[in-house]
Amino acid sequence: MSTQLTPIMEINQASHNRWTALVQILECQHVLQTKKGSSYKRLMLTDSEGLKFTAIIFSENLNYYARTFTQYRRYRISNVFVIPCDPRYAVSLYGFSWVLNKRTLVQEHPDRNPVNLPCTYEFKPFTRLHEHAESEHLQNVRGIVVRCLPSYEQGSDLVSRRDVKTAFGDHSVEPIR
Repeated sequence: MSTQLTPIMEINQASHNRWTALVQILECQHVLQTKKGSSYKRLMLTDSEGLKFTAIIFSENLNYYARTFTQYRRYRISNVFVIPCDPRYAVSLYGFSWVLNKRTLVQEHPDRNPVNLPCTYEFKPFTRLHEHAESEHLQNVRGIVVRCLPSYEQGSDLVSRRDVKTAFGDHSVEPIR
């Protein structure tokens, strides 16, 4: 594996796998099913400049990478298959996703000083929620509470909750701590 690190924005389909990138795992999803029944796992990655992008592991390689990636750890990765990213699912200006297979080289990067990641939320606009209606993927949405009923304690553990009335029914909301 090359010791020369390549910036993510320079990696594309024409790069011909002559590069090594240092990435950090932001999110490592559970194994998901496609509509056709095959399995895949999606990773959300970032580089040292904060550029986010995705990597995909398909069913035939899931066992190979089952214990490889840990959230928030950094890895040197090379020899991935770079594919264009569907703009509907793009997470940044980087227009590609990576597909990891058994020929992909992955090496954990020893962190003497671990990088502190900022707490980020990726909200979906209400106008785009219909795109996820048939999926079981959780989506973050942001709303404004206009009127909230008084809080009350619920259950044997005495958890404080508030009821919020929406156009779609009543919801119990836990305060963010």
